[in-house]
This record gives sequence, structure tokens and C-alpha cells, in this order.
Amino acid sequence: MKRILIAGLCLAMLAGCAPAASDSGPASAPPAAQEPIIEAQPQTEAWPLTGLALDEGTEQAPRPFAVMIDNTRRAYPQWGIGKADAMVEAVTEGGVTRLMCLYSRVDDMETRVGPVRSARDVFLQLAMPLNAVPVHIGSSSFANNFLNYYSWTTIDGLVLGTSCFDLDRSRMLTRDADGNRTGSEHSWYTHAAALSQAMETRGIQPDGGMIPLLDFAADAAVSGDQTAASVQMSYSYETPAGFTYDAGQGKYLKTSFDGAPHVDANDNTQLAFDNLLLLQVDTRLKPDGVHTDFELTQGEGWWICGGKLQPVRWEKGDPEQPLCLFGEDGKALSVKAGKTYIGLLSGTDGESLTVDGVALLGGASADASSASAATA
Repeated sequence: MKRILIAGLCLAMLAGCAPAASDSGPASAPPAAQEPIIEAQPQTEAWPLTGLALDEGTEQAPRPFAVMIDNTRRAYPQWGIGKADAMVEAVTEGGVTRLMCLYSRVDDMETRVGPVRSARDVFLQLAMPLNAVPVHIGSSSFANNFLNYYSWTTIDGLVLGTSCFDLDRSRMLTRDADGNRTGSEHSWYTHAAALSQAMETRGIQPDGGMIPLLDFAADAAVSGDQTAASVQMSYSYETPAGFTYDAGQGKYLKTSFDGAPHVDANDNTQLAFDNLLLLQVDTRLKPDGVHTDFELTQGEGWWICGGKLQPVRWEKGDPEQPLCLFGEDGKALSVKAGKTYIGLLSGTDGESLTVDGVALLGGASADASSASAATA
């Protein structure tokens, strides 16, 4: 299989993926802070978020950005999300989800990106091996403790204020069908110029080693014959999601509330992905009884690509460790180079997943057993 990642990175990735043995608005700007220490391998030939070859003239990929995006109904339409090279979605609290949009370059956020919201530690754990620069406005107490423990310098609106984030006042004053105002918490955004300035202000280095998001390969393909042209899911009673395979593009087009296309408000294009990774994660409530605690150690799930579905097993472990995938044979799994959507399925009330009419979660089906996730 033709690899896109360089040999050194492949070795580092495979070594890390060996099977296991058994909020309100921003405030004012501060002085520069110490850069976090995150050990990672240098990367020189491929974009770590996609596995695609670097652009001509680009010798080394810069550190990616991990932007926390509001995903409630009031947050729509969202800006700049279509430019993300990868997206992670997971329930935060109250059955609503948040998005972590991962961008390979600051220039990918030339126009508006947002609405930007607070950080959660589950997303930070996935961003850490990428050596990403988190972009957020505030954080839960658990995420804040996580950042402090690792001395991880971020671009935080509660620290940088309006030097990096702008408020869309017209959106803030709009009302929904029930007469409720959108509010400022759903109206903050940022952009490339502000982020570049924030990097300098905070003393954040733009370069540095990183581990790829996944092990990518140009010709990676799903094994088996389980079709996956239509994916309908719900993270809870509050947050649906769906994907329809466009064979012409070879991509999955995302839908959201009420089955409407999930679009980027900057250009009205629908979100499209080469890979869908839907991963089951053991969860429990954190000590506050509100926030969800994700156990990012190992589990089962599904890789969906090219109109087909394959059960997989995943492993991660410590925050510094990358996300690793394995097939039913126990061997490390490569996914297709391109854009990836990662959905963390947490067992929240109302959660469901149906692929081409076969209920994989949240419902019984005569065919579901043949497409169930691999046993660890």
C-alpha cells in the first residue's frame, strides 16, 4: 500500500498504535506566556491532519489549530467550519454537542471562524498529540485544570479579549421562533489575522513536531461488503446528525438539525468528509454531576468510507498518545487520506445510529449483528 506519511512518522505512529496487552465574552490581553512542552516527531512530507502531500514550497507543516465551535441551534449558521481538515463532535452537557474544528494552517481561517465557545478536556486530549494550538473562549474547570497541568498555552478569549475575538452584534440581537435572543455567547468569532497576532502576543511558536491525526494511506479502503450510503445518527434527544454518500465526489455530505444540510456560512457549502469515524466511548458524569467524563482508553466503533462500513477497534490511552485504529484481525488500520469526521458516541439518552436502515445503536435490527463493532 502506498504510504503518504514519511517512514519516520510511520514508525512512530505504529509504535504508538501497538495493540494493548490486555461562558461569557472575552476580557483584556495579557503578556506573553511560556510555550508548552509537547514531545512529538518532526513531520516534513504530509499534512498531519489529512495525510495529503504538502503544498509545493511548504517544507514543513506548521502546528495546526483546534477551534472550539458552538453547535447549538442558536449557533447556526456557523462560520468557517467547511475549511477544517478534521472535525470532532462529542456531547458536552445537557445533551448538546460541541465541535472541535482542526485547521492545518492559519490561512485556512482567513475569514470568520465561529461561533467560538469554551474548551472541554475530551477535545484537548485528542488535540494534544497533534501539538495543536487550542482556540477557545473560556473552559470548564476540568479543561482549565488540564491546561494548567500540562502548561499548555492557548488562544483564550477570556485572556486575550477583543484583540483576538470579535462580536457579531447583529447576530447577538436576533431572535428565534420562540422570541429568545441569540445572545453574545453564540456570537463571538475570530480570523487568521487576529490569530497570527495572538500567537505573537502569547509567545506561541508556530512550528514544532507533531504526530499525525491518524495513519493515512492513499489507497486505503474499507474491507467487507457492508454498504453505508446513508448514515443517520443522534448524539442525544437534542442533537441529530446525518451523512449521505455522494459517489460523484467520493465524500459524505453532512446534515444537522431537521435534516438540513450542515453548511459553512462563509460560502454556503455543505460539509464534506472522506472518512467517518464513529467511536463508542465509555463515559460517566464528572464529580460536578454535569460534565461528561470520557474514558479515552479503548473501545469499538466503525470506519465509514467510499460507501462502505467496517467495524474497528480503537485505542488511545494517555493524553500525549495518538488515536490508533485496528481492524478485526487486530492489525493497525490505515484510513484514506483526506478530511475526517470523528464522532464520539457516549451512550447519552437518545443516542442512535442507523446505517442504510440497519440499527447499530439505539434500536434492534435483524441485520445489526453482522455489522456490529469489533470485539476488543
